Amino acid sequence: MRPSLVALLLAGCAGATPAVRPVATEGAVAARIVEVEPPGGGSRFATAVVQFTNGSERPIVVRRFTLEWDGGQATSIVERLVVPPGGTVQRRFDTRSYDAAAVRDGRVVIETPSAVRASVLE
Repeated sequence: MRPSLVALLLAGCAGATPAVRPVATEGAVAARIVEVEPPGGGSRFATAVVQFTNGSERPIVVRRFTLEWDGGQATSIVERLVVPPGGTVQRRFDTRSYDAAAVRDGRVVIETPSAVRASVLE
């Protein structure tokens, strides 16, 4: 009798140690644009301040985030942005846009190691 594929997979995984990684559950991580500075004063483009909030009991790692607004978008790849359990973290971000008002009305899309999620806090 030949072993089934399921049996082979279970046997192969029996000794494996599961990888521990932060999981962003629905509603656990949220982001919003808290401030937008118009171009000028040393910056050619509008600069946004994005606030990340973690409502879970585990740290959340944000791999990248994208600001989307009417007429454009900008993506930031961050180096190990960790939002502590129950905490908030802010990041300044050069949007490469001249339209501060449009950026202010935009939304933030977050990518974690386990999920991509659009999130806006009012």
